[in-house]
Amino acid sequence: MYRYLIILTFLVVSASGFSQNNKDMSISDQVSKLYVLNLKDADEIFERGQKILRIARSKKERVFGYFMLADALYKKERYSESLRYYKKTDSIQAELGDKPRFINHFFITDIYLKVGLLVKAKESLKEVLLHTDKIDEPLVKDLIVQQQAVFLEEIYDYCGAIPMRENNVLFSEKLYIEKPIELINKNVLIYAYNMLIFDYLKCGRDKEAKHYSNKLDQIVDNTLPDKLDLDYLYYLNKAIFYIENHQIKQSKLWFDKALKAAEESKQNYMIKISLEERINYNIDSGASRKVYIKKLNQLKNNARIEANKIISSEEKSKNDLIKSRYNPLLIVSIILILVAAGVLIFLFSKERNYAKMINKIDAEDQAGNVNLTEERQDKQRFISGDSGSPNSEMAIHYKSEQLTIPQKLLSKEKEEELLSKLMEFEEGTEFTEKNFTISTMVMLFETNPKYINYLLQQHRGKLFSDYINTLRIRYLCQILESKPEYRNYKISYLSDLAGYSSHSRFASIFKKEMGVSPSEFISKLSDVKY
Repeated sequence: MYRYLIILTFLVVSASGFSQNNKDMSISDQVSKLYVLNLKDADEIFERGQKILRIARSKKERVFGYFMLADALYKKERYSESLRYYKKTDSIQAELGDKPRFINHFFITDIYLKVGLLVKAKESLKEVLLHTDKIDEPLVKDLIVQQQAVFLEEIYDYCGAIPMRENNVLFSEKLYIEKPIELINKNVLIYAYNMLIFDYLKCGRDKEAKHYSNKLDQIVDNTLPDKLDLDYLYYLNKAIFYIENHQIKQSKLWFDKALKAAEESKQNYMIKISLEERINYNIDSGASRKVYIKKLNQLKNNARIEANKIISSEEKSKNDLIKSRYNPLLIVSIILILVAAGVLIFLFSKERNYAKMINKIDAEDQAGNVNLTEERQDKQRFISGDSGSPNSEMAIHYKSEQLTIPQKLLSKEKEEELLSKLMEFEEGTEFTEKNFTISTMVMLFETNPKYINYLLQQHRGKLFSDYINTLRIRYLCQILESKPEYRNYKISYLSDLAGYSSHSRFASIFKKEMGVSPSEFISKLSDVKY
């Protein structure tokens, strides 16, 4: 939120200078008066943006209108719509040769991060860096450093984000020393301290976290100076301090305050972080924990919906661009040629496969079909999740090309119900139980194996065994990243913690999932330079 305020400050200054050159830039006084960025009411911002677009006489004026619409929708967390208007703004500014375009890409990156499209966020962040390469403005440079830190925090690389947060603290301290009376400078510094403390705690550097917590307390009054995102983050850090010191009762009180402050802000990403941390530390009883998990799953589901809207919209834009570039007659001709070629290939391969099938049937008849029967039985056991051996941990694996999305088996309501249960299941630890089979999952979900297989293939793109392995390894990696003391434990203990009976099998699956062995992964975490 404070990053957002800094950007608005920068924009207001830019807009003021911009408006002074009205005559040269063809910006009417009416548009200049409507273009106010420091409004808190998103509905008013949206209304002003619409008015600007109705009276706009040039592309330059439309930039103002589109940016205000994007800003209003961003505040409302309608990210897919907001993204569309930021891109419209950027497209026109690119055509006009306007600067600074980095602001558009800054918000575009932020939207991708908030909906979990990390690959897109990384690409957009490169655009931000590209557009700020030649801007010698300390405020802008600090914003970029913060955005890089946010990206690392989203992928749980809290240790990697620390140097950037430390730079942000130095910059914020300088602002506060220069003008300590200004409330925004005080809030910016408090935000910078809180983020650095949070990363220190998540990285296991409690001593540094405590140092900055003491500095923070020196500038924070008994009542916090603003009601934006300060309260929830301040309370959240207090909760983590207490939980790390095994003071569960006090920790719960601070977690309660953090969640309440986040909910009062009506900002879903604040609520999401508060819930994630509370669930991560597992301080609540079964019933309470389920309530928090359900809330978190709903927020994650909302983010997925926005992400899907963005993906669909961008795919449509891409297809429209392709269509506009090529002659429709040429496209039809190419399609007809491809179809004809496909038919010929199909007929030829069908004839060959038919001959192979006849030969194979003859061979199986001679061998008594023994191997075929065993293979089918093994595959059937794999699909049902019962491997036939109590210690095998479903050791039978088949190539990924055998994974096919099955036909729709259940109603939309039932599918949504099971999907909600799946997201709740992923936040728990039941999958770390030894000999966890699809039969166990069936009982937990109160359904049948066919529906479970459909759910996993349709929504996770995995077969049961690969899905459980991914959850187990991800769970263990999060523990190793957030709790450094676990890096000193034996691999056999970590294997057991993740739900594996076989040390060698655990190591093999870990390397398949992460690309490195457990020892190498731990070594890389421990070798992070601060």
